[in-house]
Amino acid sequence: MPHVTTNDSVRLYYEEAGQGWPLILIHGWTFSGRFFAHNIPALANHARVITVDLRGHGRSDKPGYGYRVARLAADLRDLLIELELQDVVLLSWSLGAPVIWSYWELFGQERVAGAIFVQQSPQQYYTPDWKLSHGSCYDAESLAAIITQI
Repeated sequence: MPHVTTNDSVRLYYEEAGQGWPLILIHGWTFSGRFFAHNIPALANHARVITVDLRGHGRSDKPGYGYRVARLAADLRDLLIELELQDVVLLSWSLGAPVIWSYWELFGQERVAGAIFVQQSPQQYYTPDWKLSHGSCYDAESLAAIITQI
């Protein structure tokens, strides 16, 4: 099975299909690269499509550490380096979006030509001036109540 090893010794599983410019698909929380299975054949007609299982997901290692978004962004960088990828387009779903934002914060546009963000609101929660958040997310009062309970 194809794996890359991160700089903190975690093995990340990935799969590839197609040829051409590299397109990396980054799944959401509790999913894996399999999430994109129905999209890969069509995308692979135009690009080298790479899916990765984030640490703790799918067929990647499940260490007892390293689950912050910044670490997931560092894992993405390790994948790009080990596969010697340049001018990559990153396509994210849900949790994949903050992974890309964190990557840009930590590493700039190193190795990345562009990004596509799917299923993530630019602001997660409802506020008096933002009504376009995810339908299942909390409003400010409900969020405060759940935080108090936790």
